[in-house]
Amino acid sequence: MSPPETRVEQIARWERDGMLDPSCPMCQREIYEATERMPSDVFMPHHQASPYCKSGKRPHCTCDTCF
Repeated sequence: MSPPETRVEQIARWERDGMLDPSCPMCQREIYEATERMPSDVFMPHHQASPYCKSGKRPHCTCDTCF
């Protein structure tokens, strides 16, 4: 069993996967500035919309497909 990811490792992976964008104000406020919690503990839509998005593929989309 591998050790759990650190906060820095999880953020780096999420950036690679398009789940976070360091230049996005919402990502900054909810993830980067919230140093007391892990990104996986935050309940919010990912930065990148689903390829099957039904609502314009905007960042942090809350349509039924993306969220």
